[in-house]
Amino acid sequence: MKNRAAALGLISACALSLPACSSLKTSLAYDRNTDFRAYKTFAFAERSIQDPYWYSIVEASIIAELKKKGLSPRDRNPDLVVSYNATFAMGETKTKVYSSGVAYATGVGWTTLNGAGLVTVTDLPVGTLLVDLADPKKKELVWRATASHDIDKNASLESRERIVSGAIAKIFEGFPPGK
Repeated sequence: MKNRAAALGLISACALSLPACSSLKTSLAYDRNTDFRAYKTFAFAERSIQDPYWYSIVEASIIAELKKKGLSPRDRNPDLVVSYNATFAMGETKTKVYSSGVAYATGVGWTTLNGAGLVTVTDLPVGTLLVDLADPKKKELVWRATASHDIDKNASLESRERIVSGAIAKIFEGFPPGK
């Protein structure tokens, strides 16, 4: 009887959590000619989130996911440069513009590669996270993922943190591609 009650509780908890996860949308694009197994280290480009609290959550989650995939952080001469952009405030769209250079259309926005970091110009619906991985030696974008989630403006801070961490885990599920 106790096992049945526990099973029903677990099923109920799972069923209640499905609507919360159902609004998470992800997309992924990558260079199919890239051998992602060759990448062993990474570093972050310049921060694109102005709130230090949120960039610590985003960066800690990205670091954890890349470490799970066997990559190590390295400040100098990394194999990959990680650039991210996010909007977390409710009820608006934010346009992000960084630096200048030779631009090309990516389908999500206009992107340029400037030295060791990516420069992005794009409109992001609030609740959107964009993560780019670039090869600094080739000066090319090799992987891009986006995640968007409807964020309730009344949601607790802990709930929003779980959404962000979960979105990052979801977009890195299939990384590296082709394994």
